[in-house]
Amino acid sequence: LCTVLGACGPASMIGFDFARPANPPERQGTASGITNMGGFIASMTTLFAIGVLLDATGGDYTVAFSAVFLLQALGVVQILRLRGRAVRRERERLVASRVETVHVPA
Repeated sequence: LCTVLGACGPASMIGFDFARPANPPERQGTASGITNMGGFIASMTTLFAIGVLLDATGGDYTVAFSAVFLLQALGVVQILRLRGRAVRRERERLVASRVETVHVPA
């Protein structure tokens, strides 16, 4: 558990690396903010789930801490599910950026 949680801090920086190039310059602040809030929301959700499971199981820490792995698995599933859409949008953005403006004299 400590190894998994310890890896999450540095791994969260990867989200910023993906958010930066995937968004136009005018949306950089919004993208960074959403990426930052996503990490905090995931942390708060995990802590809440652990607390609920501790109360529900009468203090069974093994079951309660399994919420960490469950929520991480949910995150990985969502990344894999949305990956195709992100790749398609990035490809469209690259194609659109390569289109040159053609000046037609009047």
